[in-house]
Amino acid sequence: MARLAPAAVRVGSTGRILGLVVLMTPLSGAGIDIYVPSLPSMTEYFHTTPALIQLTITMYLLGYGSAQLAMGAASEILGRRPVVVAGSLIYTATALGVALSPTVPVLLAFRFLQGVALSATGTLNRSILTDTFSGAELAKASNAMTLAWALGPIVAPVLGAWLHERFGWQSCFWFLTAYGLALFVLLLTSLPETIAHRRPLDVAALTRELGSFLKDHVFVAAALVLALMYSYIAVFSMVAPFLVQRVLPYSAGDSGVQHTLPGDRRHDQHHRSITARGPGAVSSGVGRPLEGNESTADARSVEHGGEHGQAEEHRRERLHAVR
Repeated sequence: MARLAPAAVRVGSTGRILGLVVLMTPLSGAGIDIYVPSLPSMTEYFHTTPALIQLTITMYLLGYGSAQLAMGAASEILGRRPVVVAGSLIYTATALGVALSPTVPVLLAFRFLQGVALSATGTLNRSILTDTFSGAELAKASNAMTLAWALGPIVAPVLGAWLHERFGWQSCFWFLTAYGLALFVLLLTSLPETIAHRRPLDVAALTRELGSFLKDHVFVAAALVLALMYSYIAVFSMVAPFLVQRVLPYSAGDSGVQHTLPGDRRHDQHHRSITARGPGAVSSGVGRPLEGNESTADARSVEHGGEHGQAEEHRRERLHAVR
């Protein structure tokens, strides 16, 4: 049998469960990527430094990562359904709190709590699948979940840039509030309990299981490699909007589009933009950033004498401010 769910999960409900899991999954990436194009505007709105606004991503990931073990243990004791339903409700409330935050400390606190709430849906979506499916059906369901996870970082920056340019940076979190509320209602009304057997709280047993993971060198090494790989994405998300919008500069809408494109596509789009602007865009120091291995002398051979010196100095000051 492809289905290994408890009696509470009917055969006809497995498709609905998969649909709910697919809806839960994109929140993890979208919670960052949807407002990445708005980071420079948020810096101006709160009259603060880029470093403090970049901390909103750090706090979100810190809450997300630190609460996963607790959410997994809670779901084994209380069941999957109450944990993900409560998590989606808290996620909705914290997204609303972010949109209404009056100061940076309040903003950072809500982002941390939002990450904690996300760990419920972001961790237990896989557990719900393994509760409900097995074998080939589990592989198909996992593929659908992976596709939903991949679409989040692709769609979210473009959507966030569109919302930002029309309604301001808060609209990104208003959207997350609406999405979270809709997800909460669907989970509350449509998600059955999927775990077959709950277990009582046993701190000693949980500690032993955690210790067994930490003693597994293959697991620890793989986790570290994945963490380092993801850190590159996180750093790019923090720095790229400031470089694109303040150093080049492009608009927030352009930043959102470029955030989703592979490197060669970004280069082509950048080249087309410079061509459309004409040679004056290059000579002003706006359309063309220095490459890492390009000397100042080489750059000056392309630019126009003293005009380049002033523009280049201004650009370096902006780059230093971003850093």
